[in-house]
Amino acid sequence: MFGTLLKRGLPLMAGLCAVVGTTLVAAQAADAKELRVLAWQGYADEDWVKEFEEKSGADVNVVFIGTDDEIWAKIKGSEGKDFDLFAVNTAQLQRYIDAGLTTPIDLDMVPNQKACRCSANTRCSV
Repeated sequence: MFGTLLKRGLPLMAGLCAVVGTTLVAAQAADAKELRVLAWQGYADEDWVKEFEEKSGADVNVVFIGTDDEIWAKIKGSEGKDFDLFAVNTAQLQRYIDAGLTTPIDLDMVPNQKACRCSANTRCSV
């Protein structure tokens, strides 16, 4: 379901990968009617979420976090089952990988992923 949205771009993912020092990690959310996102304030702007909901027909439930400790507690506490997508500080990423709490995004499933050019000074366009 969500794969078809990626042809034109996925604002939520673009916003998430645009931030320096973070890595986008996803749990499987294929064919979901709701996308549960754990993100830093400013990573899932209301406009992007609304557009995604309109195009996908899915509801997006965003929970904002403020610290590395808070995101770890939420993800570890539920063994990653409470969220489909989360953004984590790259300095903390290995801890999530080691705990088996991540599933990398299969970029082959993102038709225009080659157009994604993330750098320290630009936003990413998926």
